Formats: sequence, structure tokens, C-alpha cells
Amino acid sequence: MEAYAGEWVQLLIRWIHLITGIAWIGSSFYFVWLDNSLLPPADPV
Repeated sequence: MEAYAGEWVQLLIRWIHLITGIAWIGSSFYFVWLDNSLLPPADPV
């Protein structure tokens, strides 16, 4: 029974790791977009 619980813990940790990685990459793209959108528009001269 202990090994069975250990497998569930490993599965939970893997899913948390996957979701955290996706969130980290997504937030990186968001902050790059936000930084670019806060720049003043280029002068069309």
C-alpha cells in the first residue's frame, strides 16, 4: 500500500511540475507583451 501511495505522490508532483512550467513560460510571454505594449509608439516621421 505504501508503494501505491508513493506512485500517486510522484504523479501529483509531475503534474504540478508540468503545470508550473507551462505557467512560467506563459507568464514570460505575457510580460514580454506587456513590456512592449507600454513603450510609446514610434514617431512616423
